Amino acid sequence: MGEKIKILLVGTLHMNQYGDIIQKKQAEIKQVVHCLSQFKPTKIAVEWLKEDRETLINDFNHYLEHGNLTNDEIQQIAFRLAKALNHSTLYPVNDEGKLTEADVTTLFSEAEKNDPDSYQLLLDFIKQQLEPSEAISIMDVYKQINDGEQIKRLRQLYLSFTTVKRGDKRLGIDFLTKWQERELGIFANLLQISNRKEDRILFLIGSDHLWTLKYLLEGVGLFEIEEVNDYLS
Repeated sequence: MGEKIKILLVGTLHMNQYGDIIQKKQAEIKQVVHCLSQFKPTKIAVEWLKEDRETLINDFNHYLEHGNLTNDEIQQIAFRLAKALNHSTLYPVNDEGKLTEADVTTLFSEAEKNDPDSYQLLLDFIKQQLEPSEAISIMDVYKQINDGEQIKRLRQLYLSFTTVKRGDKRLGIDFLTKWQERELGIFANLLQISNRKEDRILFLIGSDHLWTLKYLLEGVGLFEIEEVNDYLS
């Protein structure tokens, strides 16, 4: 089929959830950025609504001018990476979809009450998941997130939601239907910026998306997916 577009699908935690610890981890974050820069991406895609590109670019230009960063992982990692590589822009490819926080809360609540196997998988996944702390480095968190076995555990967890019901209402299937619709929207947006064989695309995306996007990227046959952990050291 000829040469394929190289892509690095970088799963990330959402740094805003961790407050002051992120400010204490600046040197570690810069180390992750340096490692990712070795991929030498020609385009950096991020989990930001495609329709709101103007805000993203304004924020990026503000960072270039003033050097200030929020705790958001797009700023902490993607902005730093783009600056280091002299990129003039980033590519927002997120799709909002129809899945709501209420859908997630209802699913987890119903699993706890009526689907002990699925709920136990959720608890087990959360328990083994690393989070940044005084003792746990940002590098170790990113290595775990992007590890192949961790992505398989994530896929197993999500697929277990299929059996979550409330009476005749198939909450789990409804949840996964909305989830997949959003993933396909993100995937379609990513395809739109993948228009040159010589492109090397780095896509920074929340870790929960890895199991579906990896499947879609492999299936379409246009991409050569490189391993994030080959770069993190």
